[in-house]
Amino acid sequence: MPILTTSATCRSGRTRRTSSSAETDLSTYPTNPNATLQPSDLAHNLTKVDFTKSTLTIGSLPAVDFFNDGSFYLLDSPGHLAGQMTGLARVTVSPDSFVLFAADTAHHIGVTRPRPLLAHNFPCPGDILAASRSAISTDYFWSPNSSLGSFDLSSRASPLLGISDVPGSLYADPAQSQVTIDKQPCCV
Repeated sequence: MPILTTSATCRSGRTRRTSSSAETDLSTYPTNPNATLQPSDLAHNLTKVDFTKSTLTIGSLPAVDFFNDGSFYLLDSPGHLAGQMTGLARVTVSPDSFVLFAADTAHHIGVTRPRPLLAHNFPCPGDILAASRSAISTDYFWSPNSSLGSFDLSSRASPLLGISDVPGSLYADPAQSQVTIDKQPCCV
């Protein structure tokens, strides 16, 4: 199984590389011909993140306050790959605001959008809404305020696309991928 690593730098400038999940395979090539790592990939200081010991949850996902100062959180977001993590970085305080680093939790934005709460918290730019009227086919997608040939993205409450459960798809665990996407902090 592939390893998922993340690098983060705290306010003091200290950088930490992490790996997550008991499923993370740290074997290297050529010792393991199927490995995705080389010995040089592990030449850094790695910090194992153990979500099973954490009592913190964000968006219903197990989380770890990585620097123990509230500036950067790692969320356990498995499904696409074993050990998948999502980063949540605080960018301002009073009021609090964050940037979510979901990386390849999903391979297409249509798996996450549209969702009412996501649209409320992160409105779709007007030019994209306008372009979607003719760019999204009403032959395949529908919403309450759509009319033939004119799609209305803002009135649709469910994502346009689903997670593929076809064997060999891009998701190691399609059902868990859907749970992870549903629990992302921006969507709940």
